[in-house]
Amino acid sequence: MGDPNYLYYKGQEILLDFTPAFTVMKTAKLRCLITAYLLALLNPNPVVAASIDGAEPAVLEEVVVTGIRGANRAVIAVKQAAQQIMDTLAADDIGKFPDINIADSFRRLPGVNTLFDSDEGQFVVVRGIDPDLNFVTIDGMVVASQDDEGGRRVNLEVIPGTAVNRLDVYKTQTPDLDGNAIGGNINMVTKSAYDTGDLFFTAELFISHYSLDDVPDDRDDGLGGRAGFTFSNTFGVEDRFGLVLSASFNRKKRDEQKTSNDTYRYDNALDTPVNKQIRTLQYTNSWDRYGGSAKFELRPNDQLHLFFNNYYYTQEEEEHRNFVYLEESGDEVLNLREYSGEITAARNTQRYSYRPTDRENRGHHVSVEYYLNDRHKLDVDLAYSQSVYDRPFDDFRFRTEEVTQLGYRYDMTGTFTTLILNDPDYIVDPTHYTFDKGSFRHERQEEKVKEFKVDYSYNMEGDALGWGVKTGAKYRDSRRAYDWDEWEYRLASGAGDLTLTDFYSSVDYRPDHYDYPIFIIDHNAFNAYYAANRSDFGFDVNEGQEADSIKWSTEDDYQFKETVSAGYVMARYATDTFQLITGVRYEQTNVQTAAFSFNENDGSFTPNTNRGDFTDVLPSMNMSYSISAQTKLRAAFSQSIGRANPGDTSARQNVSVEDNGDRIIQRGNPNLKPRQSNNVDLSVEYYFDAGDGLFSVAIFRKDIKDLIFDATTASTDAEGFETTIISQQNANNADINGLELALIKNSFDFLPAPFHQLGMAVNITFIDAQMTYEDSGGKTVTLDHLLEQPDFLANLSLFYGSEKGELRVAYHYTDTYSDGLRTDGKTREERLWTSYGQVDVHARYQLTEHTLLQANSRNLTDKHRTRVTGDKGSLFSENVVFGRSFWLGLSYTF
Repeated sequence: MGDPNYLYYKGQEILLDFTPAFTVMKTAKLRCLITAYLLALLNPNPVVAASIDGAEPAVLEEVVVTGIRGANRAVIAVKQAAQQIMDTLAADDIGKFPDINIADSFRRLPGVNTLFDSDEGQFVVVRGIDPDLNFVTIDGMVVASQDDEGGRRVNLEVIPGTAVNRLDVYKTQTPDLDGNAIGGNINMVTKSAYDTGDLFFTAELFISHYSLDDVPDDRDDGLGGRAGFTFSNTFGVEDRFGLVLSASFNRKKRDEQKTSNDTYRYDNALDTPVNKQIRTLQYTNSWDRYGGSAKFELRPNDQLHLFFNNYYYTQEEEEHRNFVYLEESGDEVLNLREYSGEITAARNTQRYSYRPTDRENRGHHVSVEYYLNDRHKLDVDLAYSQSVYDRPFDDFRFRTEEVTQLGYRYDMTGTFTTLILNDPDYIVDPTHYTFDKGSFRHERQEEKVKEFKVDYSYNMEGDALGWGVKTGAKYRDSRRAYDWDEWEYRLASGAGDLTLTDFYSSVDYRPDHYDYPIFIIDHNAFNAYYAANRSDFGFDVNEGQEADSIKWSTEDDYQFKETVSAGYVMARYATDTFQLITGVRYEQTNVQTAAFSFNENDGSFTPNTNRGDFTDVLPSMNMSYSISAQTKLRAAFSQSIGRANPGDTSARQNVSVEDNGDRIIQRGNPNLKPRQSNNVDLSVEYYFDAGDGLFSVAIFRKDIKDLIFDATTASTDAEGFETTIISQQNANNADINGLELALIKNSFDFLPAPFHQLGMAVNITFIDAQMTYEDSGGKTVTLDHLLEQPDFLANLSLFYGSEKGELRVAYHYTDTYSDGLRTDGKTREERLWTSYGQVDVHARYQLTEHTLLQANSRNLTDKHRTRVTGDKGSLFSENVVFGRSFWLGLSYTF
């Protein structure tokens, strides 16, 4: 069932603005009003609304709203009717969001940032909070994580925009929302056949081109593109059945260039950075993304609404990497200055890596809504979600000796580090490179989540007045298995040297911001040689390579199980102008992990298991007050948690014994408590232009305690031997303050024609945070930022629309942020992504009643992503180039 505050007609949500006189009417009179609204939409001519209780008839005119204006109108209506502070993004009339994937689209919302993998978004950051501390759902039920780093973050690049109808970010808690959401509750609302109540079909076919395709390879570059469709309809007697089907396919081909200088040392009298390594990485990538969903709905009467939703989305990536590392040998530096010097000797490495990656998300969700009567409602949901991350590696490298010919002068004072080799001809001679080693690796993570919840509510519908209550319970069982295998090989003794001479295709390619040409490895030639000469390769037993491979293939493996049992009770009191929602949520968490304990002294592995459990009681309160028909004031207080990541709680343990008998133990900690946050929010929302305009101001504060960081403890036993334990602990605190401003104005109606068809949507966010922790010496240290937290975010969208077409130019800006906090006293080596602004353009033209011609461009100004390090980000660290992308296509809708 849709929100009772709305009618749904041809994909458009229409807010029913009940005045106090209407809210107390009998059911029959309410239906009369609804009929009048529907007649106004169905009839292209003005009609007179039915008179109710002698009220003056009102003339209702048809308003046709399409494209971004229609999406904005839906956004405004949802935000106005929401029971807490939240933001939303709605698909337009043909089911489109403004970006390629869902993660990209989320960054258009106030206070929301997206972490990118070069040109596309992956993980969503809400109000500067680590993505691991969001709770991500589809239709309110959790989505399994694909995070291969052991975290909880959900990679959203796999899910296409055709999969959902609306993207919601709940920024304040109510007791019926999961408490594991210090950042926010992120919900993707799927399409319903009853959104339109009629047949709806849209299909699209696009071709795409990426401007960066210069890296030499044997891939068929060609054109990429995407295709997909969405179908929905109601059928049967009195439209009791509904069906929504969607499918999509997206093929992307593009190259990527990275130049890095992120390795320094400071061990010199001048305390100045000394360059240790310069590298360049050249990628050729191809992505195939495909999948779909099927949603069956049943509404046999006004009391029972049921749906069964199924989805499957996958992303298959082919990635070829050519690496080049030029790295110093020894510690001798001549003519050392603050940011320059001469490295007397160095070696160069040419490395190739093949990394195909498969990501999958699938799920099933049964939802039942049963209205016992006008005021009593029962909701039951049962869901299953599964994710898979699977990546094999094929990697080998050739190296030079450490020679003075590769010594170099470096200068880090410019935007990019420059270098001058002692002998430039040496670096491009393949006979100087001999085979060093290769490896086969395989990384796989699979997570399965089962979830069940039941909710009962009385008098809690959006327009209900007086007291209402809601209570419910949820049970979730999450299981994750992580496996890493690695086998390393070298040339066997007596096999002789193997040079690069026969294993490269070119040495003419010169990457951007790198001063010398590089070899492009012919991986097919090397793999053929390896297969034909298998006996020449193997372990070097004398160097312990076989034992290393066994260790590497075991020490990081783990299994993780987490069960969460939750219950809540909440009350709501509402008048015509005031609403209060308050209550408490209880969550009981049990963690079990299994892994191995590795003893470096004898190379043995022992199975190891850990358990942990904890309880959280989370109160919350949300209030809203309508100062006028257009102005709404909201305030909220809530408590939320952020559970420890599975990788941090795992039972992995590494025990090493020093020569003097002391022991060092590194291990996971299943007893890590959730991070806890006290959240305070206040907002003012002003609605104008009869549902076409919104201005909002929101301020927030989060006080977070029990942050999780590495901790070292030491103790001495009776025999005088010291045991040092390195493990993560709850120790540190942080606070974050922010301001969000947003404006939507669908038309500049104060301008003369045709300029009155201009519109604008803009939002800006200011964030200020600090974190306090104790360093290894026991000293209290304060950082002025959190992980992945920018100080400033901004979105600006300008659009012009008419009956025949629409043009939209969107700009997104993210300020500098850290991608890895340094709490080891070396904060000057912390790496920061610098500020980044991207311009995207969308145009559409109505060719026929049902057919649209569309064109899109991403990163129109060809911006790069740059990372810096050093004191206050004074040194270049990495530059990532991925180019522009262009899309041209047709969509057909009826």
